[in-house]
Amino acid sequence: MADKEELGIRLKKLLVRMNLQEGKQLGTMVQIIQDLLFLSHTDHCVELFADQNVHVPLMLVLSEHLNSKVQQVGWSLLCRLMEICPTTLESLTNPVDYEFIEVHKQILKVLSVYHNEAKMMMVGLRALALLLKSGEIVMQVLDEEEVDVFFLVLEAMRSFGDREEVQLQGCAALQLLLQTGDCDLLQRV
Repeated sequence: MADKEELGIRLKKLLVRMNLQEGKQLGTMVQIIQDLLFLSHTDHCVELFADQNVHVPLMLVLSEHLNSKVQQVGWSLLCRLMEICPTTLESLTNPVDYEFIEVHKQILKVLSVYHNEAKMMMVGLRALALLLKSGEIVMQVLDEEEVDVFFLVLEAMRSFGDREEVQLQGCAALQLLLQTGDCDLLQRV
């Protein structure tokens, strides 16, 4: 296994490559994100990713590339970042001059566009459940007029009733949505 310093150098190089993403082929972008995802599972991941703000270029990539493979590995990496870097969720909740669509709109779009793909639903529902740990994002999702989050989650759970991970992530998202205490939400479900 590479030492911490070597992993840090690899991380910085990957971030530079991702930041210079314009014109990159999708395969190259997927590989960069997969390499970042691999680094996020190393022994030193918390130290490596602390204060790197990997979510900023990642969200730009996710907002610009609707390819399902980019979306799948990108949201997987974002989930991992929310797990290992507690400030990631706060940064996504309160973006400052970012050039990407608000995170709650992006995840709802993913759940809408890829509703027939089990792997995307699993990753999308996991990301939604992690994002809903922010009270602000819960309110933004519930206030969204264009998309009914309850319908998206329940439809995914119905469509992939045999996929345990989809069911678990869907239940986690629903629980966080329903914990708002708004009684009319129960009627919608």
